[in-house]
Amino acid sequence: MTHINNIIDIDNKKLGVWIQGEGTPIIIQPGMVGSIMEWEDLATELNFQEVNNELFSIAKN
Repeated sequence: MTHINNIIDIDNKKLGVWIQGEGTPIIIQPGMVGSIMEWEDLATELNFQEVNNELFSIAKN
């Protein structure tokens, strides 16, 4: 199972999103965080079975 399992705010500049089983963080710069629907589309596209609610709360801001 692959899912987003952690989000870290680094100096309010980056969010590190770790994908379980991949071991490589995806760094998201401010302004790159899209709408909830975009995240849901991404999750569907990548077959995520779980998306952390914290990611959604960040995307809303």
